[in-house]
Amino acid sequence: MTERSKSRTVLAAIMVASMAFAGCFGGGESVEDSTVPWDSDYQYIAPPSSYEDPRNFTVADPFTNTTWGNASWTVYGNEHGGNCCEHYLAATKEGWILNFGGEYPTWSEDRGLTWQEYLPTIFSQLGCREWKPTVPGQEGLGEGSIVQATNGDLISMGWFPYPSTSGADQFYAFFYDAEDQEWSWCFNRTPEPFYDRSWQVEVVGPINSFLYGNGPWASLVISNFWHQVQNIGGQISTDGLNYDYFGFPDRDD
Repeated sequence: MTERSKSRTVLAAIMVASMAFAGCFGGGESVEDSTVPWDSDYQYIAPPSSYEDPRNFTVADPFTNTTWGNASWTVYGNEHGGNCCEHYLAATKEGWILNFGGEYPTWSEDRGLTWQEYLPTIFSQLGCREWKPTVPGQEGLGEGSIVQATNGDLISMGWFPYPSTSGADQFYAFFYDAEDQEWSWCFNRTPEPFYDRSWQVEVVGPINSFLYGNGPWASLVISNFWHQVQNIGGQISTDGLNYDYFGFPDRDD
């Protein structure tokens, strides 16, 4: 064996030994399991059996596919505010669970045990700029958005794209007055043709505007899908019921 071959053999042996004993030498390092148990301090507020549709699920590590354990959670469907494919969830400072995945505002005041739904009345409220009757519960398939304002009011909208006994391509604004504890609605004919899905947010007030009115807050509704293909504005309301179009100046600059 030549000197060069001997040197290569010794070097290879050193490399193998260093990998085999990696971590064994040094300042007393120790290897600890950094995985925190998934159910650490996890407690049920109410037993799963008290809910309508509790189901058992296997809980696992998403990276190693190692099973951690089992848990029971309740499952919610269309009758709890969803539609065929989606839920749109929010929560209030009072602890309500809000859902506008389907056609109408839906909410639970007792952590999901029971649910309530608001359907529009036949005639919209006084003060609606665009008056329109409807057939309650027959507006067709739809979807919407919902959020709580800082003063406790609930602002939401529903979009009904398909032909029905109430019309087609309809924008309904739904508003819950926290002080009066009453729901109301207005029809809005707006220039944005496609709300799949709407994006809605409160602008914290007070709002004082010559163009859009005055109020404790403003509600913005944006067509999430439409803004991916065109530089169009959105809808703004200072009463939660009547919306006006506004543009996005210099959005692309």
